[in-house]
Amino acid sequence: MEFIFLGTSAGKPTKERNVSSIALRIEQSGEWLLFDCGEATQHRIMESDIHFGKIEKIFITHLHGDHLFGLFGLLSTRNMLDIHSPLEIYAPKGIKELLKTISVISQWNLQEEIKIIEIGDKDKFIFPDFEIETIALKHSIESYAFYIKEKEKVKIDEEKLKKENIPPSPIYAKIKNKEKIILEDKREIDGRDYLITIPPRSAIIAGDNEDPFILLEKMKKSDLLIHEATYTKEVFDSLKKKQKHTTAEILAQSAKEANLKNLIATHISARYSLVKKESSHFVGEIEEEISRFYDGNFFVAKDFDKFYLNRDKNLIFYGNLKGC
Repeated sequence: MEFIFLGTSAGKPTKERNVSSIALRIEQSGEWLLFDCGEATQHRIMESDIHFGKIEKIFITHLHGDHLFGLFGLLSTRNMLDIHSPLEIYAPKGIKELLKTISVISQWNLQEEIKIIEIGDKDKFIFPDFEIETIALKHSIESYAFYIKEKEKVKIDEEKLKKENIPPSPIYAKIKNKEKIILEDKREIDGRDYLITIPPRSAIIAGDNEDPFILLEKMKKSDLLIHEATYTKEVFDSLKKKQKHTTAEILAQSAKEANLKNLIATHISARYSLVKKESSHFVGEIEEEISRFYDGNFFVAKDFDKFYLNRDKNLIFYGNLKGC
């Protein structure tokens, strides 16, 4: 599983970070999935190696502007590029009316190839290589997490076949079908004995949420959680008006309780700068707070950070597309 963070700021963009969007590619697939599409996401896409025509599904966690307003520009650009490949949009109730209204007022017609699906809690969507389940979160409006799980795969154990002097041949197809086979030398083998099961990987990409503990049971089954850590506890406690967001401390505590292996924090308040300055908070404060409560593998994402969740369920930082 390959992840590219196209926007990591909360609420509003900064000079360093755009608002929320994450691209995901399941291994051995040219298809990209887009999770949230904040303002100017298409600019971030153009600065990456993602092609608009390769984005086949868009999942919106909730209908706040910093997770949604880039969708209109992206669809408009898609039209102007004359891209007619199928596109599916999954979002909370209201997305159909919103897109229809904008289309009518702006005289911009949605292409017939675009399919819009309004989601609810515990919806399950099954695709050829993976499945996605929705989980309701706690926020000021309807908000969801997406639990993404690969389909279980099997491959032929070529090493075992080689050791038993069974060369590559048309019987490989029968082995994949788990058939019993009689070889030319009269040996009888069972295809099931020559298959290796590849354990599926899974991840949660969550929208805005004040209580990550509601994801606890799914976290225990997941290899990776991507979740907001909008504030440190100190900043959150100082706010006159409390926002329905998660602190780095609470996120870390929930990840620890779930015995989670990998964590990526994102959706960081605009008050946290990537460079330490006397006049502002520093993103390192988020990192430090998480490290005090969680000893698993974690990162605080920056725009254009690229990560890979490998077959051993290890999360690897593959660098920043901009070299930051």
